[in-house]
Amino acid sequence: MSYNPTIPKPADLLSNSQADLLTNFSLSNNIIGLDHVNFDNSLPLIATLGYLTIPADEGKHTIIHTKMINNATAAPATAANEGAIYTKEVSAGGRVEAFYRYPNSGPISQLSFIKAWVKFNGALASPIAPVANSFYNVTNITYGGAYDYVIHFATALANDKYAVIISDTSNAVFTITGRTVNDCTINTNIIQPQDFNVLIIGY
Repeated sequence: MSYNPTIPKPADLLSNSQADLLTNFSLSNNIIGLDHVNFDNSLPLIATLGYLTIPADEGKHTIIHTKMINNATAAPATAANEGAIYTKEVSAGGRVEAFYRYPNSGPISQLSFIKAWVKFNGALASPIAPVANSFYNVTNITYGGAYDYVIHFATALANDKYAVIISDTSNAVFTITGRTVNDCTINTNIIQPQDFNVLIIGY
């Protein structure tokens, strides 16, 4: 089943072209439905205008798929009044990240730079679970002795060239003493900081 952009022709009879037209309609609905609420959805209606009923979420995206740009391909150009969101392979045969390009082919910002973050209570027994709903890509935190806390990533990072931002409410001093793709070790000068916040950002 394939879309036919050349129908109906001026001399076509509707009865003869019905099957082809229905095919086109079905394909159009399927394409719209890939990332949008499609034409034949069963969502509640918000208005009735004569013969036209308007679904509540008509025209809205349900998800956004983007075709990956090869790592050797330049970022998409943008006009003065538009921006562009796209995904790009950042290493040959490797990982894919999301980017935004500002109007007029302006600066490019990586959107997927947060690799992990966690909030936890360093006074709890090791292994320490993150505070509920206050973590991303972290399984747990273990205490390694000598004031060392090890943040364990749920999914390994692409490399160990990441930045670590740390805060707590006790005015402690923090030092990064270990950094791998699987975990990050943080040393503090106080015993059991209770409001420990760690953010991992990278490319």
